[in-house]
Amino acid sequence: VLGDTGVRLPTYQGYRCHHGLPLDASYSVVMDVRIHSDADVGKLRAVFQPNPYHSTDSCFFLRANAGQTALDAWVASGTWKAAGCDVDTWARCVLTYKHGGNKTLYINGQKIDVRAFERMKVTGDSFYFGLDNNTWGGTIEDYAIDLGYAAIYNRVLTDAEGAELHSR
Repeated sequence: VLGDTGVRLPTYQGYRCHHGLPLDASYSVVMDVRIHSDADVGKLRAVFQPNPYHSTDSCFFLRANAGQTALDAWVASGTWKAAGCDVDTWARCVLTYKHGGNKTLYINGQKIDVRAFERMKVTGDSFYFGLDNNTWGGTIEDYAIDLGYAAIYNRVLTDAEGAELHSR
């Protein structure tokens, strides 16, 4: 299902995607991402940035945990959570946002986090994958990450769809 193809988004570089969504849109993003085991422990990998002006923090980060065997996810909630996936392995990430409501993160079919998060609202014509504005205490937050697949849906995927997309 998740192949071994993709592109390495090196530090300080990302992929800009024009989406065509209206400013009041609810949406979902599906991404296949991978972090290599040779990556520095604890270094943040920006996965998704909805701000086309690149003037705020990304809304979804991954990092290798201290044992370098698994990944932790930060979903703009102030805390890291076990992502349920390993380094050197592709992970299917589904991030949904309901305008004026909640965002939900699924990784490999498992619901990782649900919470209100207004910063994911559509503010322009494009999103970034793998890029951050690096303003949190001068910390680099967009170290290298592999992106193998990315899709944007103009609606919030259901829980069943979020889980089912892992098997595609």
